Amino acid sequence: MRTPIDAVASMGQNLKTRLPEPMTTDDQPQIGPVLRSLHRRELAAHRLRRVVGKEVGVNDDELLVLLYLYEHDGCPQGELTGFTGLSRSGLGAMLQRLEAGGYVERRPAPSDKRLRLLHLTAPARDRIARAFAELSARLDRLLADRPRDDADRIERFLADVADVSERHARESDADPDVAPDRSGRPIWQLWG
Repeated sequence: MRTPIDAVASMGQNLKTRLPEPMTTDDQPQIGPVLRSLHRRELAAHRLRRVVGKEVGVNDDELLVLLYLYEHDGCPQGELTGFTGLSRSGLGAMLQRLEAGGYVERRPAPSDKRLRLLHLTAPARDRIARAFAELSARLDRLLADRPRDDADRIERFLADVADVSERHARESDADPDVAPDRSGRPIWQLWG
């Protein structure tokens, strides 16, 4: 006769046989160098945002909001709440600071005058463009020596990486079982 302990133990064994072991970069040797390059790019992007934030005159969180609006101008505040992870009141306070600084303005939505949409001001858009101008020039020089097909492939790959990253973030946000690592290890040690 099986005891409850035996049943629980066998459930664990059954689960282990059904679930494959997590894949590592050793299982996919081609992904290791790509992941390392993407992680290196992420670190470089963080340093770049710090420098750009100083040039533009905002902190890192404010810069992320401005960069989001640079790409998605005219969005409702709720869209930014989901993107930033800030509370409504926290985001509202940040947007008030950005409005007071002349970076952001609220305009009525064309379809519903009661709804106010967030827009970058023209001076803020110019400041951000100027802050990225040197990087853009360097990237242009980097791509100038490559065939046009290479640039197209790179663009498609980076767009796909962004799509996969966005999808992963949305799914992880929605998954209640995904919790931050509380091991006390620095995040970069978790990258594999």
